[in-house]
Amino acid sequence: MEENLEPEIEQYLGGMMTPEQELAFENKMSADITLYEEVLLIEDINLYLNDKFYDNSKSQDIDLNTNVSLLSEKEIRERIEEVNSLYKAKNFSKNRSSRIAYFITSTAAIIMLCMGIYFFYSKKSNLDLYTAFYSENDLPSFTTRSVDVNLLSQIEKSFKAGDIDIALENLNAYINTSEHVDPLSYIYKGLIYSEKGQLSEAIKQLEKLKNSDSLDAEKATWFEALVYLKFEDENNVELLLRDIASNPSHYKYSEAIALLDKL
Repeated sequence: MEENLEPEIEQYLGGMMTPEQELAFENKMSADITLYEEVLLIEDINLYLNDKFYDNSKSQDIDLNTNVSLLSEKEIRERIEEVNSLYKAKNFSKNRSSRIAYFITSTAAIIMLCMGIYFFYSKKSNLDLYTAFYSENDLPSFTTRSVDVNLLSQIEKSFKAGDIDIALENLNAYINTSEHVDPLSYIYKGLIYSEKGQLSEAIKQLEKLKNSDSLDAEKATWFEALVYLKFEDENNVELLLRDIASNPSHYKYSEAIALLDKL
């Protein structure tokens, strides 16, 4: 019965043998030309796959905070076919050939699985991006404003505390009774409807700020982009971000460019 030498080949190519074991295995190869060629082929395959799938000029550490550029499934299959062609070009005994074919198939399957896992953990979801780019520090503060300062401050505090129903109730009371509504209050109202899962109403409120004559009107574009991001509408997110990124003077210009790069 033919001896199964795959574990020894793996240890030899992986540098896991002691000097004595390495010498003994090399003596085996000297006495068995088929084993020697098998080791060379497997070494070629390992080197080939490493060259095709990894860029040694860059760190291989997985960064969970960035997107990664991975080979497509089609390209992976092409690489596997090239490896199979390399195998077929060699002439081995039937039993050894079967084992090498198994090695090739197993290696390819492991690579595809690992790359799928790598992609899954490396690519941030839109909700992750929303969490990363949304900041309460960007919300308008009414503590120093003179118009209805107490009610507006209560709205701000309720919203940041997560009491969106109370915040919405106070917002409606403020908007319905105030002679001069602060347009920035529509940011809170838009985000409240976003939290409630009402996309169209959220955008409608933010549009009120955008269409106002407020000096802060352009802030609405950034918050609209965040709302669309939360609702997985990448087309509208990209349109809005490109609008912001078209002019360095726009509100959140740098953040828009950074977010575009991660979509």
